[in-house]
Amino acid sequence: MEPEPQIPATLAANLRALVDRDRALVERILLPVEDDHVRVEPDGSGLYRQHRRFARFDVPPAELEASLGELDAQRPILLFGIGLGEQLAHLLGAHPGARIVAWERDPWLLRLALIAHDFSRAIAAGRLELKLGVDLIDVLDPLAGGQRRQVVRHPFLSGIYTLEAQLLERGLGDKRALLAVGALFVDDLAECLGEQGYSLFPIDVHRWSIEELEHTVERFRPELVARINYTSGLAEFCQRVGCELVVWEIDPCTDRLRPCTTPTGHAHVYTYRQENLEVYRSAGFEHVEYLPLAANTSRRVPLALTSEELRTLEAPVSFVGSSMVEDAQQLLTRLCESYVQWHPEGQAALPGFQRALREILELQAADFSRCSISELFEEHFGDFLAHARSAEGSEDPVNLLAESAASARRRAWVAELASFDVHVWGDAHWRAIEGRGVRYRGSARHTQELTRIYNATRVNVDIGRLYQTDIVTMRVFDVLACGGFLVAERSAALEELFEVGLELEAYST
Repeated sequence: MEPEPQIPATLAANLRALVDRDRALVERILLPVEDDHVRVEPDGSGLYRQHRRFARFDVPPAELEASLGELDAQRPILLFGIGLGEQLAHLLGAHPGARIVAWERDPWLLRLALIAHDFSRAIAAGRLELKLGVDLIDVLDPLAGGQRRQVVRHPFLSGIYTLEAQLLERGLGDKRALLAVGALFVDDLAECLGEQGYSLFPIDVHRWSIEELEHTVERFRPELVARINYTSGLAEFCQRVGCELVVWEIDPCTDRLRPCTTPTGHAHVYTYRQENLEVYRSAGFEHVEYLPLAANTSRRVPLALTSEELRTLEAPVSFVGSSMVEDAQQLLTRLCESYVQWHPEGQAALPGFQRALREILELQAADFSRCSISELFEEHFGDFLAHARSAEGSEDPVNLLAESAASARRRAWVAELASFDVHVWGDAHWRAIEGRGVRYRGSARHTQELTRIYNATRVNVDIGRLYQTDIVTMRVFDVLACGGFLVAERSAALEELFEVGLELEAYST
């Protein structure tokens, strides 16, 4: 196989060796994929993004030998998670007689490993067999050639590839589902599906190629695809491959929902917001239901905290959540780019547009009791708004600007609590209001630490997004599941689900 000119030399050498053994895998490795979740630094170290944070995930040279554990080179070895390939390279060098199967979930990481390391001789000699994604099912049998397979786990990625780890431990059952990863509460959904007897395999609908998704369905043979939040085109994909689709919508979306182009009898959408029922039905969805958010009561529980935990986490009043500053900035940038592209004067029209946006946000800030962004935007930029809403699949400008107003309100209201010694856990942008008397406590991990904070706080405060005050946030359910005292924003939805004054308190101003 002659490599294309743009393919790095090491990658080309690896692919030449691999093409004689698994041509289909070579084709899959070269499919277009997203790479925004991985950064490779100039010194060769790697950063991997989980939700909003990047963490170092390469294995330092000093830790390579220890990461392999004690191995018998005479027995087959499965490397669970290739990452950037440093473990695999060390394994091949340290155990030249070993037969190794190396598996990686992420097509982009496998490509990076093949760019960074020359595995061509080991591949050509049959010492090294590469597996990608769903091909893990080929090696679920712990016996290889009559011998029990040894598993070497990537120190970082094995903590992310938890669904695949469960398959390794439990094997593959007859009841199967694909679970889209990359969103909050995926672990909670996985727990529920697992309790119902499903063997689960992850898919990444945003980063993987459509061909890789189709390959995964073909090999795994799932009954259904489950996802947190809907992605346009997913209903059509599931209809084409013959799978049921179950979606639990828990977050707002800036995209306008595109009408479905296929029947939707196989798709079931559960949305956290009554207002969205008609949006989905108008797009052609037959099965849409209102389903409020919820807490995982195996994770959010009352705790008897130690004196040390109370010392480090106790707060008179606390708010846990994002400042939304970063998201607001990104959405505002996209809004400006969209306006410049539409306006006849192009970039020259941007300063005036930005001034007007600041005026709209200032008018909104004068009264945070209701969201006025839609009316204000319509008043200032009706023609642009009409154009954007007529363009198929485009983002709604009002939604793009509303996050800025929601962020401003949340920060302003937290600052109003300064006299009560309010403590805030979340992103670093909260530091900007520390000078107003707010105590910033750093980030709070979604798992057990969040449960401890809700237990340790005397008064938990809930502040939702300005543009969706008609919902009950996940925070409300989580705090109450922990047995915490909560003051939440009053709404019809809150009063429908809870007895205000008994189960929680509510504010209106």
